[in-house]
Amino acid sequence: MARPRWDQRCTEILTRNAATHTNVEMATLIATETGRRFRVSTVSEHRCALGLECPRRNGWTGPLRRWRPWQ
Repeated sequence: MARPRWDQRCTEILTRNAATHTNVEMATLIATETGRRFRVSTVSEHRCALGLECPRRNGWTGPLRRWRPWQ
């Protein structure tokens, strides 16, 4: 079975949606739009190579981690 090739269309999808989607969501989105399935690590490598940052959408555990009643 041949591996899917990353092409310009995959790059366009990644750059268009990088600010709002995580790597897992991006892998699913690329599979939906192109029919090619990539690992999350592959999406992460291409995101890093393009200099795109991953969105930080963990708004509810941050305050819990900062709050330390034992200190």
